[in-house]
Amino acid sequence: MAYTANAMVYKSAQGFGDLPLDRLFSDAPEPVLGVGAVSLLELLRAKRLSTIKDLVHLPPWELRDWLLITEEEAILLLRKAWSTCAVKPVSAWELATQSHAIPRSRLAPLPSLQAALGGTPALLEVAGAPGVGKTQFCLHAAALTAASGGEVFWLDAERSFSAQRLLEMLEHLQPGEVAMQALQRVRHKVCGSLQELHSIVSELSQSKAAAVEQPALPALVVIDSVAAVARRESEQSSIPRRQAALSSLASLLKVLVAPSISAEAASNVPSVVVTNQVMGDPSGGSAASTRVSLGQVWHHAVNWRLVLSHVPPGPTGPGSKEQADPFGRRYLLVEKSPCCATLTIPFNICERGLKELS
Repeated sequence: MAYTANAMVYKSAQGFGDLPLDRLFSDAPEPVLGVGAVSLLELLRAKRLSTIKDLVHLPPWELRDWLLITEEEAILLLRKAWSTCAVKPVSAWELATQSHAIPRSRLAPLPSLQAALGGTPALLEVAGAPGVGKTQFCLHAAALTAASGGEVFWLDAERSFSAQRLLEMLEHLQPGEVAMQALQRVRHKVCGSLQELHSIVSELSQSKAAAVEQPALPALVVIDSVAAVARRESEQSSIPRRQAALSSLASLLKVLVAPSISAEAASNVPSVVVTNQVMGDPSGGSAASTRVSLGQVWHHAVNWRLVLSHVPPGPTGPGSKEQADPFGRRYLLVEKSPCCATLTIPFNICERGLKELS
């Protein structure tokens, strides 16, 4: 049946199914299946259905008995529900022109990285050893976003957020009272578990899907760090369950940063920066070999991976703090990207934040 065939379409449109049932009949004030739209809504709500998602998961025969219609008419109603919440196909030309219409983001602290990103919203994973500058990267990105007028939502899993350091970066961008005003655009929340993080991201994704009714989303969402909440999850449950939860979280994050064609929704697409850690790699052939944690499931889930290191990128991985350059030189490697080649950017950390080195 068309009902079951459309199930895969709905999975690619997570969040849109949470729209209220009213949206289903917003373009059809005339009678539907011989029943007025208002009456049909009342019948559905009497069965405790409130969203389109509640409706599309019903089998046609059950809907038939509820509404006293034929099974063919029930299938037609379900088709309408699927078409309302499914992602609409668009051309490459529409995506290209829409991306040029979005104001260029100042997310990336390093000019070479900003050029690689292209200014469009993205899901960035920033990984590296302790002390290499992951949180400094996020603070600098938050300062750039807040200074340009955008809202920032910081989910703090390691309690590493520093308002004083953020203000120091802002004062280099916009001295005086303007820096204090920008600081008020950064909101901070401690996040203690993977389940709590998943719930927050799910709520943000639903707000994006219902952009007409909901207030605008923040321009930048920072999660520092996903490895910290994943570690707590692994202490309480099995590794497969943790990886499944991480995969679900990554899917929600991709929905959050997915571009939208409509003008009002295009301005409601945030960028996301997620920090991750590194761990020892026994398969690397060296005692000093390291690799990004959370395994292959998470690696395939993220579309941008930036690896910060104390040593030039090589076969042994990001290295450790003990191998740091005495002059503070560090390296950013674009290890994974959907649109640019492998790129290495040397940088150091100063009062202003991250500074690219020639």
